[in-house]
Amino acid sequence: MIEVRNICARRGGFAIVDISLSLSPSSCHVVAGPSGCGKTVLLETIMGLNRAECGTVTAGGREITHLPPEARGISYVPQDLALFPHLSVDGNVFYAERARRTADPAFHARILDLAERIGIAPLFHRYPAFLSGGEKQRVALLRALASGNRVLLLDEPFSALHEGFRAEIWQLTRLLCREFGIATILVSHDLREIAYLADALTVMHDGRVVASGAPSEILERPKTMSLAHLAGLRNLWPAEVVETTAGRAVIAVPSLGLKAALPRRPEWQAGTKVYLGAWPSAVRLCTAQDPCSASPVVAATVVRHYGLADQRTIVCRAEGGGTVEACVPWDGSAACALQPSARVTLFFPPERLFLVQHDELRATPGVSTRSWRSPA
Repeated sequence: MIEVRNICARRGGFAIVDISLSLSPSSCHVVAGPSGCGKTVLLETIMGLNRAECGTVTAGGREITHLPPEARGISYVPQDLALFPHLSVDGNVFYAERARRTADPAFHARILDLAERIGIAPLFHRYPAFLSGGEKQRVALLRALASGNRVLLLDEPFSALHEGFRAEIWQLTRLLCREFGIATILVSHDLREIAYLADALTVMHDGRVVASGAPSEILERPKTMSLAHLAGLRNLWPAEVVETTAGRAVIAVPSLGLKAALPRRPEWQAGTKVYLGAWPSAVRLCTAQDPCSASPVVAATVVRHYGLADQRTIVCRAEGGGTVEACVPWDGSAACALQPSARVTLFFPPERLFLVQHDELRATPGVSTRSWRSPA
């Protein structure tokens, strides 16, 4: 188990403040947020490459806050993988074992077996310059496992891989970390990567934690505009609470010409400014051939569509001027009915809608808050 408690650290003029997280063996905790928010500084502080000014880091019940990196029992894979260019794959993988001049024959044999399983053993004689990106990735992961450490820090190591191969590496990482009982902290910008790997998620902004918990709780119904933007939510419309009852609030969305009744939060009163959110998969698109039988509905016009294979995202313009995206199965009938300029009706199931509050987080100068890679 690794536990980070109230860590503060500085690099140059930037600081991370009061960061806490904990994870158990075989689990993966993802740290996410816009570029420049302090994710790498946090990993380097946990690793011992950056000095902690306050707080503690504990691994396996042992405080390691002020120990040098080599004494912490932590493996670190940075963005550039940091393979030794002058060593072969064999030299890289077993570097820690040979540096310690000790060997556990059973563990060594286990790593060799793993190298065979993941296709690295035939490459043991090669040098990093002669490896593909995916091969380098597997070598770096195998080297981290071969160190025998039970904590692994991964700083966006998969970002340079092409889309098709990335999912294969996610699966391999998940499998091996669980097999070896390794606690993993992963920095990521990729929503699909987070969904696949994360047991817990921490979101940072400007050196501080702004959300922490289960990925589904944070991403599926983001509570603030900054989280919604980071999650890649495009269906966001300015709204206002126009009426309240004991447990419900009626929300008006002028850009859609829509009113909807949603569960009320205690702080919402008539006149409260909010945003209405909905994922494209939650919006039902109806046509003359497939009419909507429920409400609330909005009249709209198809602007364009995008996507691949049997799924498309339809971009529509509501009569009130707002833009709405809806995901639909794509077949011959949809292709005919949903061309640009087609008139459609949009149904918004109230149980799939959620309200998003404006927050006071300021964007880091020169850094986009839409920096996560979100699914199309």
